[in-house]
Amino acid sequence: MPQNTHVEMADIEAARIAQEKKEPAADFAALRKNAEEVSRCLAWNPSVHASRFFSARWKAMAATLRPVLEKVGRAKRKQPEPDDLRWLRENLHLLWAQLWNTRNAFKQLPRLPHVLTPRGTTIPRAAAVAEAYLYAAEFDFSHASFTAYIGAFQESTTLKFRELWALIPAMELALLEQITARSRNVFDETQPSQSIGICIRSLIEINQLHWKEVLEPQIAFDQILRQDPSGTYPRMDFESRNLYREKLVLTAERSDSTEMEVAGQALELARQAQQTPSDDPRMALRESHVGFYLVGAGSNELRERIGFHPSLAHKIRSLLRRHPDEFYLPGIEILTFGLMSLIVLLLTSTVTSPALILLSMLVLLLPCSQSAVQLMNYLTTALLRPEVLPKFDFSKDIPEDCTTLVAVPALLLNEKQVRRLVENLEVRFLGNHNRNLHFALLTDLPDSPVPSREDDPLVDLCGNLIKELNEKYSGKQMGTFLMLHRHRIYNPREKV
Repeated sequence: MPQNTHVEMADIEAARIAQEKKEPAADFAALRKNAEEVSRCLAWNPSVHASRFFSARWKAMAATLRPVLEKVGRAKRKQPEPDDLRWLRENLHLLWAQLWNTRNAFKQLPRLPHVLTPRGTTIPRAAAVAEAYLYAAEFDFSHASFTAYIGAFQESTTLKFRELWALIPAMELALLEQITARSRNVFDETQPSQSIGICIRSLIEINQLHWKEVLEPQIAFDQILRQDPSGTYPRMDFESRNLYREKLVLTAERSDSTEMEVAGQALELARQAQQTPSDDPRMALRESHVGFYLVGAGSNELRERIGFHPSLAHKIRSLLRRHPDEFYLPGIEILTFGLMSLIVLLLTSTVTSPALILLSMLVLLLPCSQSAVQLMNYLTTALLRPEVLPKFDFSKDIPEDCTTLVAVPALLLNEKQVRRLVENLEVRFLGNHNRNLHFALLTDLPDSPVPSREDDPLVDLCGNLIKELNEKYSGKQMGTFLMLHRHRIYNPREKV
């Protein structure tokens, strides 16, 4: 059961843990059972979407922890030094950095689901789960125990995408509160050890963990998207998959469906497209990909299915994406005319002659148009923010169906330059070993007033060097080298 981890409650809990004989927190069965109990005890409160829970808790904790850290920094080292004081002194910079990093993380947290605890308080569900896990694990964090706990919790209650990422700062806050409570009597040598080292070690572990790899398997709807009929989604890199997930979450927040239901509908549409006959195999492959309905042209079809309610900002962005020319070019014209008119109105009066006004506007046309272009560029990037282009993950290997040719265009000018081109091509090969990655020079000769020779020595030299590279690396079963030379035709009229 998640407890209230205000500094006062944490102080009591710290004393209890210090007095009890603790066993290693590796009993995953007990952790799973605790997670199931916590899941049943937390009642979702749909009327609360945001609160000042995290900021209030951070302020209360920081007000107590900062004086302790300052005192530890000023205190002279004694021998022998109590373990708790030694842990604080050796990790002083970490604790200061963690204190401010946690506050910044809370500022970036979105609206989170809140739950009603058995104590009658309403708190973010992410905070309740994070605290419950740490208390069950006796604040000894580990990747394995965390994964087991969250997996068991989600067997009955599915955490939303943003809640999973909120677990990280929520655990950091709970650990800082425990450190605060346990360090109150750190300078009193008569007091028993409060095991501050366990909390600090857990903080270090949380900061060093690769959370992308830890949390991605816990995203419930991600398992649905991985059933992509086209087989594309599982082969994409993390940033591309996360783009799809972010789009799905935003769509679910503005619809009558949950994240799981939106993912299910996208998968169903992709499967229907796969079963529908098509004359264009490339288009059929695109439409059988879940991303076509999450971020592509099929998004409107998905939104109709799930009861999407677009916001005004979304409507404006959609309109601008559908009609970019009607927005950008007329916008520049309107801003240019507006700036010119404003300046002329400020600098002229009712007695100014029309000829002088017209001349002033002509003089202002160029600087005002330049300012209008810059302003429109700023407005465009503010309204339509750039997004990650979905891409495959080739960090480990390039599959056969994605065989790639790296082409380097170049003019053949002289022997030294040709040899340098081939050497640079070899360097690229040495930095990218893969049997499905090939390298080519797209060569051409500079313009000449006379027809080019069929047996140009530079072309022959380049071809021989490429042949030598292929022979040199033929036994490595890696990519090959090519030379693709453009055949020049003399134009008598232009004499080139």
